[in-house]
Amino acid sequence: CDASILGTTVAEDLSTQPCLLSLAKNKSSLIRVGGGENFDKVYRAVIAANEEEGYKYHVVGGGAGTVSPMGWSWQGGLGGSTGGRLYGFGVDQVVQLEMVLPNGVHVKFGPTEWEDASADGFTVPRTKVVSGVCRSNPDEQDEEKWIWESCPEDFDIDFNDLWFAVRGGGGGTWGAVTSVFLQLHDYLPVTPYFFNLVPSPTEECSAIAPQFAEFKAQYMSA
Repeated sequence: CDASILGTTVAEDLSTQPCLLSLAKNKSSLIRVGGGENFDKVYRAVIAANEEEGYKYHVVGGGAGTVSPMGWSWQGGLGGSTGGRLYGFGVDQVVQLEMVLPNGVHVKFGPTEWEDASADGFTVPRTKVVSGVCRSNPDEQDEEKWIWESCPEDFDIDFNDLWFAVRGGGGGTWGAVTSVFLQLHDYLPVTPYFFNLVPSPTEECSAIAPQFAEFKAQYMSA
């Protein structure tokens, strides 16, 4: 995302909405995932970008490549295996949604107004308004020619309610999700540690044996 757009308003077609929201979170990168793609493709894309650009990106996702963001995210998205404790659940990574509703309308929506909530202990902005647009040329197959405009006056959908409902209401409950923008985070290197405290720990390891036993009892034992 280009930081030069900071301070501008969200474009009417929501084209700048994902980056503006990402920058408001002090993040600068996103990944767009198609409706038929799973985390295997997402992880491979992030790995390829890291190898090319020098390990910058981390994505919160499912514990297996066969898991899809299009089901996992909308049911909460437990991300304990890929930084969920640090960055939140899968549903917290969603920046913008694109979906086809039961009435056949193709919509795109996401937060367009937010406020700083750090004084209340939050690390991300508080959403105030969610806005959406409708595609006015649904027969066009070339995505580069899609036209996103204000929805018709008789379009009886509250995007604030839909945003809340989709993110946790289950995959496919409210329509068919065709794509989603997910937040990328700063890459954090992993440092593995190996402990062998039995049957005869070394003198160095003996010093931490009590702490390790407590850690194992609290976090590793069933």
